[in-house]
Amino acid sequence: MKTKKSFLIYTAFLLILSILFACTLKKPEAPEWDVTITIPLVNKDYFINELEDDKYFFVENNVMHFGIGDTLEPEKIGDYLYIDGREQSFTFPLQGGKVESPGVRQATYFLYEFLPDKVKAQQNIGEIEQFDYGGYGDSKENIIYKLAPYDKIKWAIVDTGFAIITLQNKTDIAFGSPIILSVFKHDSDTLCFFYVVNDTIFPGKTKKGIVKLNGKKIYREMDLYISGHSISTVANSIKIDEMTTFLVDVEIGDLKVKDTDAFMYKQNINETGAISIKDTTGELRIKSVIIDSCIANIYVENPLPQDGYVDIVFDELKDENDSTYHFHMLVKHNNTNDKSIDISNFKIYSDQDEIDSLHFTFTFNLDSTKKQVKIPKDDSVSMTIDIGKMKFRNFEGKIINKEMRIERTEDIVDINYPENLEHNFGIIDSLAILNLYVENNIEVGGYFSMMITGINQNTEETNTIKVDEEYIQANEETSSEISGSIVSDFIEILPTMIIKDSTKMTINSEGQIVNVNKDDYVLVAYNFITPFKFKLKSDTVRIEPVQHIEINPDNAEKIRKNVKKGELILNVENSFPFGANIYLYFSTIEDSVFSQPTFVIDSLYIKPAPVDENGLSAGITDNDLIIDLDKNQVDIFSHPDVYLGLEFIIEGTEEEIIAIKPDDHISITGRSVINVYMH
Repeated sequence: MKTKKSFLIYTAFLLILSILFACTLKKPEAPEWDVTITIPLVNKDYFINELEDDKYFFVENNVMHFGIGDTLEPEKIGDYLYIDGREQSFTFPLQGGKVESPGVRQATYFLYEFLPDKVKAQQNIGEIEQFDYGGYGDSKENIIYKLAPYDKIKWAIVDTGFAIITLQNKTDIAFGSPIILSVFKHDSDTLCFFYVVNDTIFPGKTKKGIVKLNGKKIYREMDLYISGHSISTVANSIKIDEMTTFLVDVEIGDLKVKDTDAFMYKQNINETGAISIKDTTGELRIKSVIIDSCIANIYVENPLPQDGYVDIVFDELKDENDSTYHFHMLVKHNNTNDKSIDISNFKIYSDQDEIDSLHFTFTFNLDSTKKQVKIPKDDSVSMTIDIGKMKFRNFEGKIINKEMRIERTEDIVDINYPENLEHNFGIIDSLAILNLYVENNIEVGGYFSMMITGINQNTEETNTIKVDEEYIQANEETSSEISGSIVSDFIEILPTMIIKDSTKMTINSEGQIVNVNKDDYVLVAYNFITPFKFKLKSDTVRIEPVQHIEINPDNAEKIRKNVKKGELILNVENSFPFGANIYLYFSTIEDSVFSQPTFVIDSLYIKPAPVDENGLSAGITDNDLIIDLDKNQVDIFSHPDVYLGLEFIIEGTEEEIIAIKPDDHISITGRSVINVYMH
């Protein structure tokens, strides 16, 4: 019994304990804590060259200056050392279209051919009365002799030439007053030429005469007609010998022909000529030159039926070996022949102080033809020399008022003038300066002038500065300065385009012989400068490129799941003499930071730095900014890549004029502090 009772008491005790502990003990829980995540956003100094376009700003005496300038392309004198192309034609007469002498042809007439029948019947006559023969006067019958053929011609129209007629009277009867010799084309009534003897040719005597054949046409085969009358003769007793003869020699000499079918005579022409190389402007007087580039073409027209050769020797033209240039060309028959010559690197010089022509000797050689050919009416060989534009590498001579004109240029001033630059944007003491630099690298002095025009394409305002002529010595560098309102007026229109026009250098050797090379040049540079002060209106400046912020993957995960709150903490130091509002643009897409940001923190004001009496900053303002971020804003940092864009809305200074020092800047340090709950 006792044992059973003790067991029941023990069991009841355990039951009471279990109920007691069940009412007073909690279940075990996971640990909990807060984590702070700091994400650096920006740590950078922004100087003036990042807030404005610095291409036209520079520092002098610790003050920013504004300048617009340019160096023009060097103008080389080689562009002006040339003579224009020219063409000149020459005609050289042939020594004719010549035909060698066809030779002598003799006609033999017997006495019986002359005698009338009544005389023939008598054997001894004391007196012979005059009688006509060969169709002359009362006679009826022609006396014709066919001359032996002239082998060297088929026919020829004579330009100039002659025939020598020789008459020998071997009869016992005197003939003359007249004796008429007529030459006809064989078996034709075409008269070629005739010869009349008005003298008496006594027995045993000879008579010579010359017949001009100019304009006559002669043939290979011709007939000689003789006619006239005899002279009365008194004799005691004359015995008639009918077989005695009367001889006529017809010798045709060398012929210059207008047209022919013949063996052509050997031709040789030696002529001299000259082609002008005088500068038509009169600005270059050549003593000697080295040619930089030039192509010459020579055309020779050979109207003859035989190939020939032309040789031309130019006295003043020297080849690359410094030898007098000798041109040789085959000229085809009945053709215009041409040949190009590259005379680049050749020289032109002589002992003369001035060369205005290239003198030459022209030789044309043509061998005799080996067969009969038709020789044309043209009686000359023609040549044309066509010299292209001749540019000089080196020029020695006189230069007279040669104008080197630098090409007009239009340059865009690549600057976006902020609205804060008004017309009177604060030129200190009107110390606006135009610096001009001219380098004359030529052995000739001259007068320089130019015109510079500024155009504001937005306001359509223009302003022009004309630089008057200034003499620049040979091989001299010159710097000059123009200042005052003429320059400040130019700058104050805020030009967006500058035109350089009428820029020229007129050089003159003043009658002296000078030596210049094609690469000698004139160099021009200009620069507008003014100390930079300005009134400031509100303006917007966006900083490019945007900031790239890489988020640690673990932090991104914590922010995405357990974010509690976030802050944006900025510290901004400003030494600019103007204030600004800062806008912060956040995005997860780089190209959309400013156009479609995820969110924007705006109106963060930065106080201006204090300024001294000169408008320069005299200290630094320290700006601390703390901005609470809501959950949606903090959520952007749960992405692996975040992009931050900064925009400054610059505060205007109204009528106050400020100046910018080169070390003025805005220094920004920023971070995001995010609390996350961990458990």
